[in-house]
Amino acid sequence: MLLNFSSLFKHTKQIGAISPDGRFIAISIDERLTIRNQETLKIVSIFETPYTSKPEISEIAWSPDSNLIFTANYKENRMHIWAVFGDKKKYNLGIVDEVQDIQAARWSPRGDSILTWSEFKLRLTIWNLVDGTQKYIQYPKYFKKGIAFHPKGSFMALLQRLEHKDQIGIYSTHSWTCVKMIPIDTIDSQGLECIGVLKQEFSISENELGIQTVAWSPLGEYIAVGGYNQKVWLLNNVTWKPIATFSLKSNITAPRVEILKETPTGSKYLNNQGAFTSEPNITEFEQSLSPATVEKSFSADLSKPELKTGISNISFNADGSLKVVWSPVDSEVVSFVTGNSQLYMWKYPAGAYGFHSAADNLEFTQFQWNSNGSSVLLFDKNVFTVATIP
Repeated sequence: MLLNFSSLFKHTKQIGAISPDGRFIAISIDERLTIRNQETLKIVSIFETPYTSKPEISEIAWSPDSNLIFTANYKENRMHIWAVFGDKKKYNLGIVDEVQDIQAARWSPRGDSILTWSEFKLRLTIWNLVDGTQKYIQYPKYFKKGIAFHPKGSFMALLQRLEHKDQIGIYSTHSWTCVKMIPIDTIDSQGLECIGVLKQEFSISENELGIQTVAWSPLGEYIAVGGYNQKVWLLNNVTWKPIATFSLKSNITAPRVEILKETPTGSKYLNNQGAFTSEPNITEFEQSLSPATVEKSFSADLSKPELKTGISNISFNADGSLKVVWSPVDSEVVSFVTGNSQLYMWKYPAGAYGFHSAADNLEFTQFQWNSNGSSVLLFDKNVFTVATIP
């Protein structure tokens, strides 16, 4: 088959991540951080964290070079940095903010610092892992959101709330000093991306609820803007005006929109040459054209916040020609999960297929592609598996 599903392994709260270089998988199990080889799934390291408050590990994150990984327990206001092949019982560095509790954290682009957000969004602290110093930036507007880095990592743009107004602070990532403060005219800014000189402004009409999310295409020729009204506007970088509008409403009235409906049985799969061929236990889809009404099937996860209306996520494919959650290497393959035991893939122009895992009682709600496109890490509520493309 296209996908070989591994054995099932335990995890806690779906806290896990594939390393940026694709070699390792980090998984939290209670107070333990387990590092596995991505190909063999054999254990490389097990780190015993000192946390006691549940969940013991709130978050893990790899450094950009995949040599270090941090664990955090935000209830205990503590973080620790571990070396993948370091001492199994001893962390490289511990971080505790003795003034304000840590609420969120992330690596700097070069991996030489860690950024932490304090409670009530009072300050952003930069912890230098090389010399042990700290720098402080006051009043970030969001936790993690509203921050962007120059493609080379030399500058950081941060949304700040100063004197009751939104402003953008530009900071050097070498000294972490403010280079420029830019006042902005928006009432309630939701995010930002590095682009350079102001080219154009875009807003939804006053009758709409507003903008919820924005994403650049990989080559920078398009900007996708998602609104609370279930619409996506596609802007080009020449006129900076919408060239297309897509609606995600259940009632599809646009002409000749392809509709895919899952069927209970199927007989095709995608081989490693990128072609669909015959094989049992694969879900097929019936194809039809609009107009049509799409039936909604939604199972709420009570352990997570309720999703708001509108376009909550936008993602371009590898070459920027198509959109959704895509393979990192194949610009024509998109994958998604729907809360059952299957991983679905859609390949242009062949269509969509669902691939069954070995256990029918699994409910996949989260997944991550390996950066090399060779495998997918899939999370059920209690266990995880790795689907490998042979």
